[in-house]
Amino acid sequence: MRMGTSLVNFFVFNDTFGLREDNEEEKIMYFYPENAPLGMKMKKVGLSSAYINFARPFSPDKPVEIVHTKHMRQAFFQPEPHFWMCMTIKLKTVVKGKLVEFQEEEVLDESLLSLLKQSYAMLKLFEGKLQTILDERGREGLMSLLNIFYKQYLKSIDVENANVVDALNGIQFLPLDKLSYLCIQSFVNSSETSLRGVQETMFLYDHFLVWSGLEQADTLILYRYLTCGLLKERTKGKEEGNDGLICLLGAEDMSDDDSPIDAPTVHHTVGGEIVKSRLVVYKFRSILCCFLVDSNEAMDIDLHREMNTFLEPRLQELNESIGTDTTDILDESPYKFLYFNFMNLAQKSSFMDLTKGALLESKSSSISEQEKVARTIMGILHSDLAKEKYECEIVVKTQDENWVVARSADEREVFVLFTNKLSNLTEVEAEMANLSQTEFGNIFFTSNDGTLSAPAI
Repeated sequence: MRMGTSLVNFFVFNDTFGLREDNEEEKIMYFYPENAPLGMKMKKVGLSSAYINFARPFSPDKPVEIVHTKHMRQAFFQPEPHFWMCMTIKLKTVVKGKLVEFQEEEVLDESLLSLLKQSYAMLKLFEGKLQTILDERGREGLMSLLNIFYKQYLKSIDVENANVVDALNGIQFLPLDKLSYLCIQSFVNSSETSLRGVQETMFLYDHFLVWSGLEQADTLILYRYLTCGLLKERTKGKEEGNDGLICLLGAEDMSDDDSPIDAPTVHHTVGGEIVKSRLVVYKFRSILCCFLVDSNEAMDIDLHREMNTFLEPRLQELNESIGTDTTDILDESPYKFLYFNFMNLAQKSSFMDLTKGALLESKSSSISEQEKVARTIMGILHSDLAKEKYECEIVVKTQDENWVVARSADEREVFVLFTNKLSNLTEVEAEMANLSQTEFGNIFFTSNDGTLSAPAI
């Protein structure tokens, strides 16, 4: 019998509060599960503080991040001075008679840390910094806000299936020819010039990013919000039976002069300063168009009607041209690989759904156990590559006679699963050379011996 990974607790505390024995509970700003006894909450926060303080002399410049126990894994993150976020999960188990085995290797430290950091980045995007909220609203106000926010957000954290995709936490970019890209850039420039108050734009096709005027960190977390189910959950039912232009975030009814406006405030960085804007999102078939509107602009029905009139013909034309341009580009690859670029956060895979980290069924075959094992191995190899200072290659042969290859070069990593029963390393290197030429010809240079190196640019 198998029991999956589960979230045990998630909490936020501030170490400047509760300094006396009679008010220690004031450290706690948020705790999940909410119905946990106060004594248990204080015990968990106290133990976490002990881990943090114990590790500090050994690593003054880098706080503790992960603690391993036999049954649990705990992740720590200090997003701001004096604020700590902690997440604890229970390891997967396999019960064989009276013997219980904990599947420690199936939980990747980097994926847990990434999920924890994303939980802060999402909060910061929609609510602002913790210290700012504390200064403006006080402790009770901060606690109330965190309770409302994380009560919904924690439902989206899938610790059961956390894997190497969560650890990498990248963006899928849509490959386009120069003419199509220039058409989209022209549309973005025209939108920001013609539409009142529009400051920045993000343009997606399906779950691929085409354009973003935001800084990289803001682009990443907003992309995560748009593609990983949070937006869909908030706008549930709006797309049903509608094949035209839909306002997902903004005016709810264009025909109603008094329509409610659901355009949340977002906090993003411009020139090193945090500014507030209103988020308006439109969808036309495969296109998702996001506008960050000046918070001082009147967010009324007239603005949305202007947007509707401006957007519909232009997005219809762009949707048709992009769909034609990407027909061949998005065809299924014969190789099973995962690629990540640390510089621009670009990621690409031929056998994983990168919005969820789930494995994909191909047109010719269903998901195999080999692929599940390979995904776990790729996570372990990603951790190993991070420890190497120089370009590195690691090759693993599985019990099923398959091969998993991990390579790193110039801030890039690629992982490949070979299932065609290659007999030795020479054949593996030959297959890697073929893959490099067909899939990464414009990313890596491949030498005659099949080794991989990054381009000079």
